[in-house]
Amino acid sequence: MKCKNCGAENPDGERYCKKCKKAFYEELSFKNAIYGVISGPNWFSIEVGVIIASIIAFVGYFITGPENIFFYSLLPASLVGGGVTSILSYNRNIRAAYDYLPSLNGTLTGLIIGFAGVFLFMTSIGDSNGSIFLLFMPSYAIWGFLGGIIGTFVNVIREKNIKLIIPFIMGLIVIAVFIGYSLNQSDMDAEYKDSLGDQIYYLAFDDLMQPEADSILNAKVNSTQQKIKNLKEAQERYQEMKIITKKAQASNYQMINNTMSTNEKEYAQALGEYINLKYNYYSEMETGISLAINGDTNGARMHYQTAQDLISKIQSQENSLKTIVNKNPQLKQYMEDQAVYIEKAAKEDKSKNKTFI
Repeated sequence: MKCKNCGAENPDGERYCKKCKKAFYEELSFKNAIYGVISGPNWFSIEVGVIIASIIAFVGYFITGPENIFFYSLLPASLVGGGVTSILSYNRNIRAAYDYLPSLNGTLTGLIIGFAGVFLFMTSIGDSNGSIFLLFMPSYAIWGFLGGIIGTFVNVIREKNIKLIIPFIMGLIVIAVFIGYSLNQSDMDAEYKDSLGDQIYYLAFDDLMQPEADSILNAKVNSTQQKIKNLKEAQERYQEMKIITKKAQASNYQMINNTMSTNEKEYAQALGEYINLKYNYYSEMETGISLAINGDTNGARMHYQTAQDLISKIQSQENSLKTIVNKNPQLKQYMEDQAVYIEKAAKEDKSKNKTFI
């Protein structure tokens, strides 16, 4: 580095000439450095930052789904955009306090990408009153600011080797995507297990109710009046079992959508088929009982037979579930750990006459 004042050669990165002591760069006060950043946003850098952040958000949207766009897509995008903006807005000829001042251009980038994301989300769901989504805006500004902090420190370091800028930007993008993806996977795994726990509970509750219903249905009676009474009691229990199984079906839908693991999805789909078979069984039994109450003995017998034919399919599907879960030791261990606790909770709720109707 050659001094423009005296012509002496100096090592790169020096602030002052070793010979004449004149500063190589304009020295700014902290106040002026802040004023300069606020009053003059570097729009080229912001535009590039927003473009790159948009790409990150777009990729995150397809990885995490629209329900997680605010946390797993837009926040990492704001972080990356802020970092890129800060790096590109670096001015080598203005140093001093600015060396350590986080780029406020990154904050502006975070706000822009956040506003665009919120607007597009509101538009896609047709929500004309999206004021609640605007509460996310400060978060994107903060993450853009944090990206600006990272970019600012990189600006100080990169003076030693400007060629490091491209790999750093790529690394920042990869890290942000990895963090967002990892957080999303962790959240999906927790939701998958929560949904699985709900289904185990519902099925356990049904398993406690069915013997009672069958016992009442098959009890010997001495009068038509008592028989009708028993049929109605059994019908109420089968109706409730159908309601409980419907809840299990809804939970299964969430379970299927909360995993990207092939094995876990296979198990969730197989469990869904098992739940559907159970629902069909309860439905056939409830319909048969209803016909029996109305005196249609032949119609009732046909539905009872259809229900009996489903038992072998239910047992076969149960065996398939065991085969699938044995392929995943972690899932198997989780189910074994939770099964006893969940079944105990179902028994306690059953003893308290909990109902779902």
